[in-house]
Amino acid sequence: MNELQQKILEIYKEIKKLCDKHHLRYFAIGGTCLGAVRHKGFIPWDDDMDIAMPDKDYKRFMKIADKELPDHLKVIYSEKIKRCTNTFNKVQNINTTFISSWEVDLPEMYKGIYVDIMPLCGLPPKGIKQKVYIRKNKILYALNYWKRTNIKPRKSIPRVLYLLTKPLNCLVAYDFWSNRLEKLREKYSFDTSEYVGFTWSFCPEKRIFKQNLFDRCVDLPFEDTTMPCPQNYHEYLTRHFGDYSKIPPESEQKGRHGEIVDIYRPYTYYLAKKGK
Repeated sequence: MNELQQKILEIYKEIKKLCDKHHLRYFAIGGTCLGAVRHKGFIPWDDDMDIAMPDKDYKRFMKIADKELPDHLKVIYSEKIKRCTNTFNKVQNINTTFISSWEVDLPEMYKGIYVDIMPLCGLPPKGIKQKVYIRKNKILYALNYWKRTNIKPRKSIPRVLYLLTKPLNCLVAYDFWSNRLEKLREKYSFDTSEYVGFTWSFCPEKRIFKQNLFDRCVDLPFEDTTMPCPQNYHEYLTRHFGDYSKIPPESEQKGRHGEIVDIYRPYTYYLAKKGK
């Protein structure tokens, strides 16, 4: 475990304390779940952590996090940052720095080392309703992305949609589409749906699962602590990664390291330098 991973783990332990205290459901997804199963900790080259919570627990966590987390940990509310396209939040260590390469010229995006906290939301039954829901989610996600970045898509059909909606996007507030995404998420509850999905993703149809995959969790060793993972983690990881037991070639063993990573100085130090 490297120094960056150690800092991430420290954040996770505080999140774990808070969730356990308030009986909130949470579990590892993505590479974090894969790391717990295959490496009993971080994937050696990984540099982030993904924690998911059923929608109801996610909302409760956000209400109590800033009040009860230690002072050096704060929630990054993505929807409140004009240039941020994420539709989920993060818990950051404000005494550290993690700035991605594309964020260097966007001071409002500067942040500390963090843990991603994602909601897991219900979906309509399989069939036409689910397809319509997914299509609407993708359109809202794209509109939110274009509003906040103004980056033209390369493919022809999305580019036409971008141009057609640009006049409207010039009129609406920066959080107009993210608010509608949030309302769409609230339509189906995790607890009463047969299917759930990563609706914060641009392609949620690739991450749709039976709800019972996440019905219960199992604690697995993770570095010097434990990590709750879906009880049916084999089925989940197989659907997510395919043959997840296979170690990728060395050329693919790359994390998403930030352009500026500093475990000793807060991101405000770099904000001050940027202002000079």
